[in-house]
Amino acid sequence: MVLIGEDAEHYVDVVNDACSGLVIGGKSALEEVRRMARSHPDRVLAVDPWLSEKGYASEEAPFILEVADEDAPALLPAPTLEEYLQAQIGAGATFATTPTGVMRAGDRRSLKKAIRQVNDLDRDDVVFYAPLELAWFTSANVNGLIGVLAACRHPVAIALADSNGDPYTKVLPALRSVVASLPYGMIWRSDLAGLDLLAHGAKAASIGVLPAKRAAKVPDSIRRASDKTDRRPQVLRPELLRYVRTSYMRDEWYAATEPPLCWCQVCDGREIDRFSQTTESRLEAHRHNAVTLVALIENVGNLVGDKNWWRDLARDAVAEHTVLGGLLGRKVEPPASVDAFGDA
Repeated sequence: MVLIGEDAEHYVDVVNDACSGLVIGGKSALEEVRRMARSHPDRVLAVDPWLSEKGYASEEAPFILEVADEDAPALLPAPTLEEYLQAQIGAGATFATTPTGVMRAGDRRSLKKAIRQVNDLDRDDVVFYAPLELAWFTSANVNGLIGVLAACRHPVAIALADSNGDPYTKVLPALRSVVASLPYGMIWRSDLAGLDLLAHGAKAASIGVLPAKRAAKVPDSIRRASDKTDRRPQVLRPELLRYVRTSYMRDEWYAATEPPLCWCQVCDGREIDRFSQTTESRLEAHRHNAVTLVALIENVGNLVGDKNWWRDLARDAVAEHTVLGGLLGRKVEPPASVDAFGDA
């Protein structure tokens, strides 16, 4: 599934109903799902549980059901978990996601409490969302994590809670083991590692179109951009299996040579490095990312669990970096994630 913000109508024409759907995030996600369900009743739709990033889970309160607002004090009691989930289904979501607080590494008590509560629900339309700190995937914690998650009778959607860098590459082997151990393991808020995990046994994945949608946010943290003045978008290059900022391509790769053309349905034969930081151009880049991502999902979706196919695709991406280096007259290193994908 393609994870986006609150502007779903911009992406409705680039999602393939046969293998993908839309996960809608942000404070207005519920209303956006309601609008989309009315205009596109056959579309697979889900809500990204944005409240989850507002706090850590505790044994007393494993789910974040409301956030205090000093400027607008609550006049009504917080919804129950049942009410929160039913609101998503009532709006037209295909399934409901739990607003689980971020789980501190090793806090098995809170994780067990959350699973007990969701198991007690008499529903078959719920996905248990599990935003987990990276240290869950160390050798000291990972076996215990597998044992606790195995008790959940609902599909489990794992997200890595990290506000900097590329969290999936750091723990990819352990994450593969965890997802493959579950009867219905999913990966949520991922980058292209979501495709890797599909090849290694995950049943579904949601992959963010925007950088902020490719990991769960640690509560009270701030994601820092390397250059806050450069708002030109990151663009998915499928043959390289990586996102590259337009400005980097222009300045570092194609300053003295012609950029390649992209023939996706959004670009239609135009230069891949053309995107600027205007709102319209950034949206066009995000649509390119979505349609290109869906094309990759279609391939992986047809070969779920085929580690060899994915490994070969990643190794082809390494070779494409060598080809690019030959064009530029200097070595172009693939990112660590591509090397990790090829180590199947």
